[in-house]
Amino acid sequence: MSEPVHPPKPTRVTIFRLLLGIAIGLVILLAGSELAPRLPGAERWILEQGFWGPIYFLGLLCVLTLLCVPLDLMLVAGGMMFPLGRGFLIIAVGLYLSQSLIFWVSRLFLHERVQRWISRKPKLVHLNRAIDREGLKLLMLIRLAPIPASPVSYLMGASTMSFWRFCVANLGLLPVAFVSQYVGYAAVHATRDTYTPHHTLSLQDLSLYGGLVIALVVVGMIGHLAHKTLKDVEENA
Repeated sequence: MSEPVHPPKPTRVTIFRLLLGIAIGLVILLAGSELAPRLPGAERWILEQGFWGPIYFLGLLCVLTLLCVPLDLMLVAGGMMFPLGRGFLIIAVGLYLSQSLIFWVSRLFLHERVQRWISRKPKLVHLNRAIDREGLKLLMLIRLAPIPASPVSYLMGASTMSFWRFCVANLGLLPVAFVSQYVGYAAVHATRDTYTPHHTLSLQDLSLYGGLVIALVVVGMIGHLAHKTLKDVEENA
């Protein structure tokens, strides 16, 4: 008789993302009337920074991710600061810069310390072996799964993985990065529209919020499948 199959439990990242979404919704409901009049001034200030605005954001992103601050916070903030197109380009550059910085800090300065930490964690030992066996495919799944990005980059930096494989694997971060940015952009849009007198829901609004729902569902499904696959690999390692 086969054993029952249990779905993987939500990870801490998944729970954090749910709480972050709830928090954003509560802020819009409870403080939106105070925030909405200040949005035009904030947007003007960001535009006035010109070239330096994205530079400040990239620098802050690199520093905070080194400290393992949840990446989603910075991505949502990027969505609030920049338009979708240009903002996604800035965020993609920031992701690669910040995660590459972590990779090289781990490889050059923390290699032995991280390896000792891994050796005390049987699951991480099995995961490292699976990475050596499965290769780039598994690395992409790790990036797509709801697993904290910065600690994974520290682990990869302390492994024997080549930097080019690390860079390719980081492509798996981009779908979630886009959705997190989209959440921030939609939150600003919702705050502005909700507290604008006589505003009526337009086709553009429906497209924005409908696109957000679709993006959340698709990325959530991808993350769930990636997490399930990683669990299977871990159990068979």
